[in-house]
Amino acid sequence: MAAAAPLITCSEHSPTQPGNIGGPSFAIVIVSPNPQTGQVGSTLPPLQVTVTNGNGKGKLLGEVVNFVVTGGGGSVFAPTVVTDLTTGIAQEVWTLGPVAGPQSVEARLIDPGTGNPLSVATFTATATVAPAALISAQAGNGQTAVAGSALPIAPAVLVTDRFGNPITGATVTFAVTGGGGSVANSSPATGSNGIASAGPWTLGTQAGANTLTATRAGLTGSPVTFTATGINAAANQLIPVTSTVFSGAVGSTIPAATGPAVRVVDRNNNGVSGVAVTFTITGPACPSCSAYPGTSPSAPAKIAGVSTIATLTDANGRASPGDWTLSTLAGANTLQATTVGLAGSPVVFTATGTAGAAALLFKKAGDGQTAAVATAVATPPAIQVTDVYGNPSSSGISVTFAVQSGGGSVGGGPSVTVTTDLTGSVSVSWTLGAIAGSNTLTATGVGHTVTFTATATGPAGLNIVNYRGDGQTGLTGLAVPIAPAVQVTDLSGHPVAGVQVTFSVTAGGGSVSGAAQITDVGGIATVGSWTLGPQPGVNELQAAFNTGVSTGYTIFVATAKPACDAVATINANRFNLALQAGVLPASSPVAGLGFFDGTQVLFGGGLTYGTSAGDLVLGYDVRGVLGSDFATTPICVVQLSPVHRTVAQLSLVPGANGPAGVAVTQESFAFRNAPDDGYVLLRYTFRNTGAAPVTNFFAGMVMDWDILFGGDVSSNLIGFDPTLNVGVATPANTAFPQSFGIVPVAQSAAPSFRGWTNGAGDAPLVSRSGYFDFLSGGIVASQQGPADIRELMGLGPVTLGANQSYVVYFAVVGGGDPTGFSNNVSAARSMAARLGFVAGGGNP
Repeated sequence: MAAAAPLITCSEHSPTQPGNIGGPSFAIVIVSPNPQTGQVGSTLPPLQVTVTNGNGKGKLLGEVVNFVVTGGGGSVFAPTVVTDLTTGIAQEVWTLGPVAGPQSVEARLIDPGTGNPLSVATFTATATVAPAALISAQAGNGQTAVAGSALPIAPAVLVTDRFGNPITGATVTFAVTGGGGSVANSSPATGSNGIASAGPWTLGTQAGANTLTATRAGLTGSPVTFTATGINAAANQLIPVTSTVFSGAVGSTIPAATGPAVRVVDRNNNGVSGVAVTFTITGPACPSCSAYPGTSPSAPAKIAGVSTIATLTDANGRASPGDWTLSTLAGANTLQATTVGLAGSPVVFTATGTAGAAALLFKKAGDGQTAAVATAVATPPAIQVTDVYGNPSSSGISVTFAVQSGGGSVGGGPSVTVTTDLTGSVSVSWTLGAIAGSNTLTATGVGHTVTFTATATGPAGLNIVNYRGDGQTGLTGLAVPIAPAVQVTDLSGHPVAGVQVTFSVTAGGGSVSGAAQITDVGGIATVGSWTLGPQPGVNELQAAFNTGVSTGYTIFVATAKPACDAVATINANRFNLALQAGVLPASSPVAGLGFFDGTQVLFGGGLTYGTSAGDLVLGYDVRGVLGSDFATTPICVVQLSPVHRTVAQLSLVPGANGPAGVAVTQESFAFRNAPDDGYVLLRYTFRNTGAAPVTNFFAGMVMDWDILFGGDVSSNLIGFDPTLNVGVATPANTAFPQSFGIVPVAQSAAPSFRGWTNGAGDAPLVSRSGYFDFLSGGIVASQQGPADIRELMGLGPVTLGANQSYVVYFAVVGGGDPTGFSNNVSAARSMAARLGFVAGGGNP
């Protein structure tokens, strides 16, 4: 306001004008309402004063008045104001301060000379709070306490207006927004200090962060968030955090990642770290106590490779022991977790070890029983299938039971295949055989076989006697011609079938084949064969039975004579002749040899072979002049039945000159039964032992026939049959149709034949040259006789390679008529082919 000269009214001059000092006093008079009320920071209605003289009369115009805030802050618009020249009023605008409560402004009339106030008037006002505008945390933020417990300082907020004046009666909403827990007062109102408290804040039971909000809509700072941390209480309990039940194959490992684990918790179930937990294997107590022996070594359960281990809980209170390796024994494995002093300790985990794959087979029951013949054993044989550790294995494994000896049946037949049950076991019904004695049954499965035995007992009160084959005479090392037989009867003499009889040598050495035999319906049991011992003398054979309730035996006696001699007598079929090494010795009626079909045929003959006249070996000289080149060596009977068989190694007399390096073996075969009973087969094996081949080799048989069917040796015929390709000797008298001949058989080489008569026909045979000419001269087919006749039948020429053998057969064949002779020739050739042309040959 611009200064103006004071206006004097009522003829009064301004008291503050110079020259008026010391005059009458003046006063400032408040003319506007006083006191007032308004919100802090608000502008009140104008403050008005007038300046009067001391008696209160007259208004001074143009007087300077100072307005000064003296309480509560705030402000005035213009601190210096001049009273109005018309109204004498000085007017000011008052804005209240920010603090609620009493506020004041003084209007001062100032002495211009001294600056001291001449008069003072005081305006007063009550400042009320503004609307609530701010909210903030007042107490209780950022605390820490045991989870589930109340914090020591209750959370509180301060609500103010925009100037920070507390607001009374403002309702604040407290809400738990994290960690659980609760507050005592969720909707308190602010007090006179603007503070609202939620009361005690109880944290959630889960350790960790907790949050609480205080909300008053529309206020800056809302919501206010309080945080607190719940910490663990002391360790209180040990609990499992995984299943306590596991399973796996025996010997397998349950990995730590999926295996047993425990947790140490406080009273609020919060994990407690750093607590020691001890894990201990507690079962099985005997991991090697399987009922069956395995093929793999047993092993106990382990935890992390040991039997006990201690570990500390982690930040979450969790502890695990590591890998759990199960025992090799099927069944329960137990693992114990222990922390001393905690509830729930110990925690026991179990793991069921299941058997591995089927691998082994064992007898479970039913072995070594005794039962009557043809009845079932009391306990069915049972099998247990196990894994490699001997643990009973799974179901559905195929097992085959098969009767091996003693007869009988299993499961109704000779064999049966069944499968194991849930325990890995299986059993079958076993009926023993009808013969007393040992019975065996096998069970096969998973690549293994076991054998059950049982004894079948038979009837009582039996007798045994020799039936046939006692008192024989045979050759050392050969089977007796008649196989011994016994008869078993009951006490009434009736034959008993189905009894097992065992034959055994009791003296003289030797052996039997088919030692165990069963009596037939006639009570007869016959041994397969009885071969006498190697030394001449008495041999004994025992035949015994044992039905389990009845026993008996009998003895057979045989006399053994030497099997090897200078001459062997062949009397196995229609022939009865003598044979020695390389020679068929001349026979006569006196010697009782040389018979065929009951009529005497006198003859002599022998083997001849060579590459020339110079090395020709002659076994028989029809003229009786040159003599035999073969030394007398043993001829051994090596078999009597069903074929009479001999063998001899030929050697030459001193001075005889055969092909260099050629060794000769002689064998004979005389068959007892048709169609092979009409010939005697002689086999000669020529082996070149030298390093060079033997060429131009011939082999043949010389025969001097004396056929006596017609009673005259001078009335026989000899000729070559081109159909049969053999020489044939017959009686000239057609009333006697019998025929005889020598049949050569070899893989290769052409035959040669020469027939001649005694006398003039013998003329060329004054030396070995004549015999070699006959042997190598091919076939001369002209018939000779009737006369006393001779024959040479040969084969050649062939080459004997170095260290090679050449096999040739000569069959002495007879026939009751030409047809029978032809059939026997064919049978001889067939047998020779069957025996073969390899050194040693096959067996007939």
